[in-house]
Order: sequence, then structure tokens, then C-alpha cells
Amino acid sequence: MKRIILFMLVAFLLTGCAVSVEPETETEATEPVVSEEPEVVLGFLDELEYSAEQIEDMRTILTNVGITEITELEIGAVSYGMQTIKGLVFTDGGLSQPKEVRVRINIENGAIYLVHIHCPSYVTSSQPMYLSGLTDRRADLYYDTEGGYLKKIDWESKAVVDY
Repeated sequence: MKRIILFMLVAFLLTGCAVSVEPETETEATEPVVSEEPEVVLGFLDELEYSAEQIEDMRTILTNVGITEITELEIGAVSYGMQTIKGLVFTDGGLSQPKEVRVRINIENGAIYLVHIHCPSYVTSSQPMYLSGLTDRRADLYYDTEGGYLKKIDWESKAVVDY
């Protein structure tokens, strides 16, 4: 009887040790999955309190006139359905004679009605501008009361051209 108990104990220990407690894992090396979500153009628009359709219309107008990125944002409060957004579209970062393109976007009741750019002069009035084709360093790119699209920025030729 002692032999049977001893045999069962040894068999139990041997089978208990042979059972793997940890789940089997594959040893193949896999590359991490990189999610390539498309970069959101003008992502700040999504944070505004407008409908998705209104924001998409705004994004379309801005990209059609050549504006795909705005930094140094100044987003004004909505007052009587109107809002102004200002920012920097381009800068070369030069300290002696910086070249910049600034934008002002006017919104009324969730729709852009004016996109205006200007290249400020910080040193002298004859300071060179980054973009050619401007009148008095300014241009309206979109103005809904004048037919909508007026001009667009051609970044390759560094010029403002008719739409």
C-alpha cells in the first residue's frame, strides 16, 4: 500500500512538473504596427465650436487659397455670430529683416466670409516681401461679397496669383 501511495505521489509530481503553467507565445519577431493616420490639415479648426460641415467648408476654403498651416494663432471670441482668427502662415525666422506672411480670417455665423493676408514691414517700407503679387503688402484671397475666391498663394513661385 505504501508503494502505491509512493508511486502515485511520484507520478503526480512528475506530471505536475511537465505541465506548463504559462501560455505558449510565438517567438517570431513582429514589427510594431504603425498607424498612419493622415495628418489633419488646419487641425485647430476642429476645436472651434462649429458643426463638422461648417469646419469642413472652412478647411476647403483655406486649402483652396493655399493656406494649409497657421501658427501663432490668435482666436477671437465669437461675438454676435462673428469671429476673427489671426496667425502666421510663413516666416523665414530672419532677425535683421524677417519675411512673414500673416493671415486674418473673418467668420460670420459659421462661414468664412474673408481671408486676408499681409506681409508686414518691420524695418523699412522698402523691406523685401516674401510673396510677390501683393498690393500695398496685402491681398484678399477670399471675399464672399466679391464672388468668393479671388486669389491664391503659389508657394513654389512665392507669389499671389489670381484664382
